[in-house]
Amino acid sequence: MKIDEENVIEYLTNNDLLDFGKVIPKQVIEKLLSVKLHDENDIQSVGPLLFLKSLIEEQGFLCERKGLTLKLLNAEDMWVKSENNFRNAMKKLKRNCNSMAKADISGLDESDKQKHYHASNKLIMGLQAMKSTLRTI
Repeated sequence: MKIDEENVIEYLTNNDLLDFGKVIPKQVIEKLLSVKLHDENDIQSVGPLLFLKSLIEEQGFLCERKGLTLKLLNAEDMWVKSENNFRNAMKKLKRNCNSMAKADISGLDESDKQKHYHASNKLIMGLQAMKSTLRTI
């Protein structure tokens, strides 16, 4: 599927759909991406929705999937979504850090051990820096 990204953004802008609080209906998504959306859990529907979501977010909007539509978040909803995204990212970094600490690296050669230690230290230092910075906010 080859989509002209500029034409998609231009269409959304010209039809007043690329604005905070707007909902992009299923029919518009189908037209723009030349697909037929059937089920919100079907990968053939989710893929095009995520593609369009990423295009819209590249334009500076936060959006979320609502069934087979996309909702561009307004200021009231953005901070909640941003907080959730941040919290989930921190949890994921902590899980990665814990997994790396528990990993059995005895079978690795010295070069790979160093890479493992380096990646682990980056995670630890990054988490510590974020925690320190967050305390000052």
